[in-house]
Amino acid sequence: MHAFSSEDAHKVREQLTELEKDALVKGWINGDDATRKVLENVGKDKINLYRDLKGQATEAKVSVETENQLYNHLTLFFSRYLR
Repeated sequence: MHAFSSEDAHKVREQLTELEKDALVKGWINGDDATRKVLENVGKDKINLYRDLKGQATEAKVSVETENQLYNHLTLFFSRYLR
């Protein structure tokens, strides 16, 4: 698992959003199994890039959420002892 900064997560989401505008990727996302297989043969690189970015976006979301939880716990901890 890769630790993503907020900036990294933002870049991944931007790349994913741009790729989702591509007609081939959009067709793959919305297609049935048969359509997906055909499009995977035609645009294997784009589809693989999309899958990779989608996985990174999920990891980034988890990473940023974990970072936020950590800061919240630290703030709560210190607020109890620094009053």
